[in-house]
Amino acid sequence: MNISKIILTIFMMLLFQSVWSQDKRKKYNASRTNEAPKIDGKPFENVWNKAVSGSDFIMLQPDNGAQEKKAQKSIVKILYDDNSIYVAAYLYDDNIKKIDKQFSQRDQVNVQTDVFSFWINTYNNQIDQTRFYVTAAGAIADSKATNGSEDFSYNVIFDGKSSIDENGWYVEMKIPYQALRFPKSKVQNWSFNALRRINSQNQSFTFNFVDITQGNEAQYDAQLLGITNINPPFRLSLFPYTSIQSVQFEGKSETEFNAGLDLKYGISDAFTLDATLIPDFGQVAFDEVILNLGPFEQAFQEQRPFFTEGTELFSKGNLFFSRRIGQTPTRFGEVQSETLENEIIVENPQQAQLLNAVKVTGRTKNKLGIAFLNAVTKKATAILKDTITNSQREFVTEPLTNYNLIVLDKQFGANSSVYFSTASTFRGGSFTDANVSAIGVEHFDKKNIYRYKADFKMSNRFRESDTDQGYNFEGRWDRVQGKWRYGFLHRNVGKNYNPNDLGLQFRNNLNGTYLFGSYNQFKPKGILNNFRVNYEIGHERTNSPGLHNATSLYISAAFQTKNLLNFGAYTIASTRTLDLFESRIPLQAVRYAPRIVYGGYFTTDTRKRISINAGVNTDQRFNDPENRFDFFIEPSFRITDKFFISYNWFWQKRNQRLSFVAIDNGESILSRRNTQTIENSIQGVYNFDTTKSINLRLRNFWSAAKFSDDYKVLLSDGNTQRYTENNTFNPNADFNIWNMDVSFVWQFAPASNLILLYRNSLSNFQSNGDINFTDSLNQLFQESIQQTFSVRLTYFLDVNKILPK
Repeated sequence: MNISKIILTIFMMLLFQSVWSQDKRKKYNASRTNEAPKIDGKPFENVWNKAVSGSDFIMLQPDNGAQEKKAQKSIVKILYDDNSIYVAAYLYDDNIKKIDKQFSQRDQVNVQTDVFSFWINTYNNQIDQTRFYVTAAGAIADSKATNGSEDFSYNVIFDGKSSIDENGWYVEMKIPYQALRFPKSKVQNWSFNALRRINSQNQSFTFNFVDITQGNEAQYDAQLLGITNINPPFRLSLFPYTSIQSVQFEGKSETEFNAGLDLKYGISDAFTLDATLIPDFGQVAFDEVILNLGPFEQAFQEQRPFFTEGTELFSKGNLFFSRRIGQTPTRFGEVQSETLENEIIVENPQQAQLLNAVKVTGRTKNKLGIAFLNAVTKKATAILKDTITNSQREFVTEPLTNYNLIVLDKQFGANSSVYFSTASTFRGGSFTDANVSAIGVEHFDKKNIYRYKADFKMSNRFRESDTDQGYNFEGRWDRVQGKWRYGFLHRNVGKNYNPNDLGLQFRNNLNGTYLFGSYNQFKPKGILNNFRVNYEIGHERTNSPGLHNATSLYISAAFQTKNLLNFGAYTIASTRTLDLFESRIPLQAVRYAPRIVYGGYFTTDTRKRISINAGVNTDQRFNDPENRFDFFIEPSFRITDKFFISYNWFWQKRNQRLSFVAIDNGESILSRRNTQTIENSIQGVYNFDTTKSINLRLRNFWSAAKFSDDYKVLLSDGNTQRYTENNTFNPNADFNIWNMDVSFVWQFAPASNLILLYRNSLSNFQSNGDINFTDSLNQLFQESIQQTFSVRLTYFLDVNKILPK
């Protein structure tokens, strides 16, 4: 065969492969109906007979690509009219006793229940999906999925019901167009997929095949054809609320009445404005506070709904940490030193009050995503009182502050994108203003085998006398397809880079290079469903001065058996390490000896009534007394399909860690520290049905730290010498905290809730490192308890339904 024939053969094979890959997307024609089906979970009305049956579901997990069994055949049907799209699912099963149906509330689908989900992409861009779920127990959920990540904080109004008979179980959904964003066009170009999870068999199936070895799920949507002559509706939803809260502490009682409004407005077919006016976050879950003796702040998870819903675009560049908005005032800790002789602190707010916040998000049909956020917090002022003259004065701890974030994200190809993001913080008076900007690109090759990624960021902090400017660069290349995956990452963070006015970053002054990879077994093999082995080799230096921080090797492995036993282990080996942050003096490092870390975990089959999650970790340095050991166990009990409870116990002991004590005459003083920690937590829920539940959340955390009296002075080379000066140091610490929430939640109408909450809390801190857990707990319960009772009512109002037709 001559060379021209070889080239022609290869060309024809590539052409066939291209055509075949396009044909992998099924096509489904939706049918228009003049009669809306009744949404009761029983899709047997005559109106469903005109809909095309979509069948031949293909396994997603664990045996990716296998055909479904005839005894568990799945069928999906789609209808539409001028107002909504309707979905029916027929999920047959030859053993209905095996259909799991644990009760849960909205957005709680990761429980022991069979699930059906409908994924729709109204822009057919292979990027975004809006997902709607119904469980066999009748609970509903919705989420926003973007490039493989899924956000269940996303909430829209739709209706879903399920039912069970002798042949299996069934689902009906009504998804109003108000819940979707789509362009105004005579012919809609949409795509979709549907998923069925058979919980008892640990199997999931999709209508259109999804190859889990490459790309993301949105790339495999089937084409949804036949939807014509519909128009995007006017979208304006109001969520007025009212609440009453009563707080009792040390014999005093305060009652507060609040009222406010959240709104959601469709600016266009692609963009939505969300606003919260006079927000009330009094019923958000408590923060899991710990004893933090390290150089970095404790970062808490965001729990305020406005800042968790529909915020996927705001993550571009990692410039946004929403807990900055309404955080502890900048100069909260300066009030004590500001106090004059004979003055006392009358008032010092621990949080800056959020006045209002607005965000605009959306993506055009040309794949341009735009996100904008603006939030304003009230001026925070401490009140100081002269005890002799009774006069009062103010000390501003945080001025009126305006936070802004703008993101532009242009998607191209199947997965690739380029973005620009900028975050600004504007404060009045003699406070620091700041801006951080980032630009980046993430590109996948045509075959979706390799990824190339780069980000460049610059921060500016504007002070009265000067400006701090810093940079951050990151470049990455990796293979993202197949069993063997590998890559390279380089990160360079300047010593002045600081995004923390609106972002969160702990380390700067870093020059790191990392080689990583993994071996993945995606399909069942022997007794295993799947397994994964990872490795990473890292070499880190400081930029200024140019020092070798550490070189480390990380290896881990994770396995899942066919009986759903999950287990894994890991190890880390590291050279000696220079820590530039423990000293609390810029660019002065603390030297730590080489170390090795081991750890492992297991989780039993969560389909059982009782399951256990447990793990152990140990850490030992070479030629150094520092060591650590910790252990956790979390048993869970599904007592009935309505009643579930879990308990978590964590214990850690860390000995002889060289730790910061104080700054004395410009020198960092260190000492060896022993720390012991115990944490107990209980979570329980009783679901009356899928709209009413009682929830319990209880946590007790205790940690005590005992420092050696053998104090050391940190030298410039990272070594130490004995501290011989007289001192009054007492860095020892005992911290104990108790939190408990008991709430009743009733969703009495779509997106309308009544929440009754009882909360109590205790905390105690003292400079005592010798105390044991029992004595510390006894002292904790001698403290004054703060009790809170609140009632909150939120009602959903669809303005579109009350406007004249």
